[in-house]
Amino acid sequence: AANFGFACYDPILSTAAAAEPVEQWRKAGGLIIMSFDILQALCKGARHRTTRKLIHEATDILVVDEVHEVKNLETQRARAVQDFGKAIRIGLTGTPLQNSPCDCFNIVNLVDTEAFDMSLADFQRMFATPICNAQYHDATPSVQQRGRDQTAVMRSLLHPVVLHKSSAVLRRELKPKTEYMLVYKYDDAAAAKLRLVDMRAAYLTAQHRGDAIL
Repeated sequence: AANFGFACYDPILSTAAAAEPVEQWRKAGGLIIMSFDILQALCKGARHRTTRKLIHEATDILVVDEVHEVKNLETQRARAVQDFGKAIRIGLTGTPLQNSPCDCFNIVNLVDTEAFDMSLADFQRMFATPICNAQYHDATPSVQQRGRDQTAVMRSLLHPVVLHKSSAVLRRELKPKTEYMLVYKYDDAAAAKLRLVDMRAAYLTAQHRGDAIL
């Protein structure tokens, strides 16, 4: 932590262990780390009211890793992030948004409510609907062009608040991956047990899918 010029505390692994490091962090500043689950637990009920109040009041910058996990703004996780009020919010994710443009709206709106400066209903009308309609295989040229135009507009709105980097950044920082293949020969007893495991897995999969089991 000394390399960064500020204190970095051990991650908080339970709500029971949160009060002391949060109090030290409030007095000295620095970086404090906790999971979504711990944050959710601290944000519920009267038991952790004091710790919750300290976190909300003392946080200047909130960094949310795996921010795609809070793309549904109605979940407890999203509400826990929203409770930080005026703290500067930064979201990190390496997971592409594969469902709809509305997921993008929710995540960006969680970090910066002024980026789009519109309601979800307006976003759906102006961006999500024309962009999605343009992706249908039978979309007319005019519908496809409308989708491309609105995609360009949306990108221009995202440009000031979204920093996109490709995997080339990781390739410069991470060592090359080395894969190993290990070959092991089972004896007859172990092979028989593995066959039973495979049969059991196939049976459970068929039950889950509703397939007929003969």
